[in-house]
Amino acid sequence: MMCSKLFSGDIPELTSRILQNLHNDYSSLYSCALVNRFWCRLAIPILWSDPFSSIFNKNKQLHFIDIYLSSLNEDDKITLMKLGLGHKRIELLSSIKPLFNYPNLIKVLDTYKVETTIKLWSSLYLKHDLHFSYLSILASRKERIFLPTVSNHYRALQNQNPFLINPNNLQNLPTYIPQTITLQTSLFARRNALPNLMINSRNPTTRQNNTFSYGSYALRRRNALIPRSIGYLQDKETKILNKSTKFIYMALLKLFIEKNVTLNTFDIILQHAFGNESLYDIYELILNNSKLFYKNEYLKIDFNYKLTNSNLLKIRKFFTHLPTFSTSIKHLILQFITINDKCLSTDIARLIDSQSQLSTISFKQIDMDIFGSLLFLKSCSSSLISITFDECDFKNVLTLEGLGYLKSLESLHFINCISLNEIMIQSYFINLSTPINIKSFTFFYTNRSYDILEFSNPISHLFIQKFGKSLQNLTLSLNGFRSNDISEAISGFCETINFLHLNNISHKNISTVLQIIKILNNTLKYLTLEVKRHNIIYTGRDEYECSSNINSNLLKSLGNSLPKKLIYLDIYLIVINSDDLIEFFRGCKEVEFTKLLIRSDNKDSTEKILDIITEFVKGNEILEYLSYESDIMEIFPDTLYHHKSLEEKIKKVGSKVKIKRYNELVIKVDNN
Repeated sequence: MMCSKLFSGDIPELTSRILQNLHNDYSSLYSCALVNRFWCRLAIPILWSDPFSSIFNKNKQLHFIDIYLSSLNEDDKITLMKLGLGHKRIELLSSIKPLFNYPNLIKVLDTYKVETTIKLWSSLYLKHDLHFSYLSILASRKERIFLPTVSNHYRALQNQNPFLINPNNLQNLPTYIPQTITLQTSLFARRNALPNLMINSRNPTTRQNNTFSYGSYALRRRNALIPRSIGYLQDKETKILNKSTKFIYMALLKLFIEKNVTLNTFDIILQHAFGNESLYDIYELILNNSKLFYKNEYLKIDFNYKLTNSNLLKIRKFFTHLPTFSTSIKHLILQFITINDKCLSTDIARLIDSQSQLSTISFKQIDMDIFGSLLFLKSCSSSLISITFDECDFKNVLTLEGLGYLKSLESLHFINCISLNEIMIQSYFINLSTPINIKSFTFFYTNRSYDILEFSNPISHLFIQKFGKSLQNLTLSLNGFRSNDISEAISGFCETINFLHLNNISHKNISTVLQIIKILNNTLKYLTLEVKRHNIIYTGRDEYECSSNINSNLLKSLGNSLPKKLIYLDIYLIVINSDDLIEFFRGCKEVEFTKLLIRSDNKDSTEKILDIITEFVKGNEILEYLSYESDIMEIFPDTLYHHKSLEEKIKKVGSKVKIKRYNELVIKVDNN
């Protein structure tokens, strides 16, 4: 009965929520759009809410640009022809008869992705040999982009474009689907998708790893790639590409305004010498059409680019007016703002001051002294519940007084931050205007940052002592801690922790890890453990071999130490010894976890490890999800064998456990 209601549309709110969970799964959404007319009306708006992200995942599509351009007037199409668009493609644009008002459906606008996508489309379809020249620039920027090839320019799309409804599939739909869909999909050109082609370029969703050192490192990170090291186009090619990009960019923006688009997410991202001409030109247009942003809830500002004085004036003009037409921002991300951009700090502080609904702020790769003591946070003292400092430099910051006004704060995260000291932390505690209940706390350093950022005088235990009574989720790096500091703080102050993530586990602190798990035995439900990596070149053979022993010692001791009520375990080990793994599984037979995630760098004895895991799963009736992957999986495509082989073995023993990729199962409380 319930199933039929989902399909018939009797409970649209529930069906809509289900489809919203598929917002990044284009193929599944496309299938949903073909179920019936009701599901089609729900799936298409989700598919088209963020089309400019399609080249940044495995969807590989650029043809949504054609759909947008088909809505342009004849004068604009003539201009496209003058810019080099072929006559056949102009005819194609004129022949498209969309079923939906696609431009009106966009909710996410990322200036970097828009410009990158338009330049890719222009280099592919305009009558100029720009494609491979432009790809060299993307490659030099280390972007992770999935692209089509440049062969077979006019092959039919058939069923492979999730942004379009294919009329050939209509005959298989229920009879109440409208038969008036007349998209000329046979006219669409599609290139063969390059198998697993990833052009390494800047990935906006991944933290970068350039220079990392004390001092004003954010500025050095910003200038890590000097202009001469970046791929470039010839002057003539640059002018052609920039001219076409600028025209299409402005045409699309005017189209969105004409279609009464209201954005939910707006990302302002400036890149290294990446031709931001289009971005600067749109500011005036945006300022005169404020309706575009009046419902905007997510705003990201990323200045990964050294601003000239003239460009800085344009940006400041935009930020000066932004608070007047965008007052519904709930989530704000500020990234790559350094001392050179100090004049912007006043504008950003004014923007924050104007937002009465602001609930989360993330400061990423920022010299925090430009914001002083963070006193501007006082304006959102009642609404702000989460604040993150990610790779920020607190040098020259005297106090964190502004944090003390956040009386509703529930989540506080410090990730790879430097120059923090006890005086700053105590100033925060002293200025707390009212007792607060921090539920999630992160004080975390990745393995790559360990050697530079190890503390001789750790301070995270101060936070645990202050907020331990209310903490439920705790993420900590164990580097720099004296052996008993952290375990004593948890033992004395933490009573309700159910999520624990510990990294940089070494032979120096393994006993501390086991002691912490024992302390939290009655409350812990989710546990992530990550062994510290060592590079033999930098640490020496003795330290490297010692780090290998930690894997064995941890596995042997962990099984018998895990809480019986633990439902989630995520463990990363450099090397897994088969005998140690057997002993681990033997020790945790009574543990009731439903999700088990194992990562390692194992290159040998893979089959034996998989057989041991299969044997454990065979006799386990509680486990529901399992993941076993190697960290080299993102580099070597054939490592998918680990996943597929394990899935086959699990099926053979008749187990119902579902094998998933690590990224599908992992739980992190400090995601933003």
